Amino acid sequence: MSSLPAVDPARNATVFASAGSGKTWLLVARLLRLLLAGAAPDSILAITFTRKAAGEMQARLYERLREWSGMTDDALIRALGEIGIESPDADTLDRARNLYEQLLFSPHAVRTTTFHAFCQDILQRFALEADIPPGFELVETIGDLADEAWAALFAEAGAAPAGVLAGQLETLFDQTGSLFNLRGALNAFLARREDWWAWTEAEADPVAAADQHLRERLEVDPDQDPYQAFFTPQTLTDLKTFAELLNRHPTQTNTRHAQLIEQVLAVGDRSEAAFLDVAGVFLTQKGEPRARKASASQAKKMTEAGEETFLHLHGELAARLQATQDIANRIQTLILNQAWYAVGQRYLELFQQIKTERRLLDFTDLEWLTYRLLNASDHALWVQYKLDQRIDHLLIDELPSSRFTASAALTRPCRPRPATGCAITCRDRISACMPPGAPRPRSSTSSTRCSPPPRWPDTSRTSKPTPRIAPKTGARWRCCPPRPSLKWRNRIRPKGCAIRWSGPVRPHRRQPISKRHSASPRPCRP
Repeated sequence: MSSLPAVDPARNATVFASAGSGKTWLLVARLLRLLLAGAAPDSILAITFTRKAAGEMQARLYERLREWSGMTDDALIRALGEIGIESPDADTLDRARNLYEQLLFSPHAVRTTTFHAFCQDILQRFALEADIPPGFELVETIGDLADEAWAALFAEAGAAPAGVLAGQLETLFDQTGSLFNLRGALNAFLARREDWWAWTEAEADPVAAADQHLRERLEVDPDQDPYQAFFTPQTLTDLKTFAELLNRHPTQTNTRHAQLIEQVLAVGDRSEAAFLDVAGVFLTQKGEPRARKASASQAKKMTEAGEETFLHLHGELAARLQATQDIANRIQTLILNQAWYAVGQRYLELFQQIKTERRLLDFTDLEWLTYRLLNASDHALWVQYKLDQRIDHLLIDELPSSRFTASAALTRPCRPRPATGCAITCRDRISACMPPGAPRPRSSTSSTRCSPPPRWPDTSRTSKPTPRIAPKTGARWRCCPPRPSLKWRNRIRPKGCAIRWSGPVRPHRRQPISKRHSASPRPCRP
């Protein structure tokens, strides 16, 4: 399908294309068509996401206009045909040749800027409406501030060793297994703080709300003991029968497995260690049922009826073990994330407090505060009205559909049409629109027309999560944002989950200090 209709100033358009396919060329062509149609240069705003891209867009625009100013009629007609203007008249050719000079002498040029610069400009103009100190400073690196917040977090926990924060911090340290992993988990929380804010925006107690949400998704009670529940009288009877059948066919493996079962039954232990001993008889190290099949020698020693009972019990007990392990994994996930939410929230509060005291904002603050100003503040309509007076045409290169606050801040000035649920931008009118909920590729260029403002959370995805079976473990996954980027030994991060315990039910064992990820000494425990 031709992309030239997207450069027509009378249309509102969104273009989806892969990298290197000419989205920036199309956006510059749209700028040229707008200028040819008589749009004032200062009424056009083009937004991209790097300074380099913004400068390149501006350079391409002026280069094309400079080339037009010295072209012959035939060459200029061909150049205009490339951007969708067929058979231009003499007036159009004159305007195209004079655009370069007009733009050079114009008091206001076409604005090409970055997304964060756009947000910063809005917050500087409406600082009081955004409830931030006028004259704030932008900090580009937050490493030193994060270090100060980290030190303040441990100082607060050390001042009250018996407090809740110290207990949650110790739990998180035990679950992550090292100081390096603990710092990584909390830095991941800090890196995705805009998702956390958006997820808990309407909650008076964010940690309690997140904890309740996770409980509902995992469908477990952290106070229950899944191992005690596994050793029911029926299970004990089945284990005893299974051990007797193993002894009838005394291979080396069967004898060893029978001894393990008999030892668990004799001791009467109902702990996690006993569960793991029994699980080793029926499940492989990957959590899959062991391969036990019918054979002539086995049927001869067990009898055909005994062999049938043996295979049936193996399948039944393996399924019960997997179900119990799934419950234990979900309980472990709940405990891990409860600590992560609580400690991460306090870590974030200390981080924000340090910036507030110094009148500093970072790039995430720019996104979040602009989103709040345009959506949730008492002055949202006033700010939108003022922006509408300045901007007639909005062009966005690389629309960040994967970032909630960025997309919401950019699309909020677009007013939804009641009839279709689509959007119009400022004074432009929409002629065609994308269907709501259409899939968004990684890279897109949006020109003048904005998609419907996104909402958080996406109820189409989170209201009825689809359970997934974890490979090799049988554990079920469910959506539970936000998402840190962590991968630890014996732990993986399933898609859409915060931190997911997926591996042996036994907690992470300590390794020698030389084999850990970090050689940092273990902090003193309260």
